[in-house]
Amino acid sequence: MPEIDETLIFIKELGRLLDDYYRSPNDIKPAIVEDIMLLGSAIEPTSSLLSPQEK
Repeated sequence: MPEIDETLIFIKELGRLLDDYYRSPNDIKPAIVEDIMLLGSAIEPTSSLLSPQEK
C-alpha cells in the first residue's frame, strides 16, 4: 500500500480522471477507463479486477 503522500496523489489523479471521463465524448472514454485501471493497479498491484475488455 502506498504512503500517505502517494495516496493523496492517487486520489487527486483519480478525481481528475473521473472528471475527464464525465466531460469527454464517448469515443475517448475507453482510453480514460484504461488509465483508471492502470492507476488502480498502481495502488493495489495484486488486485483481481478485470480489465474492461475481459468483462
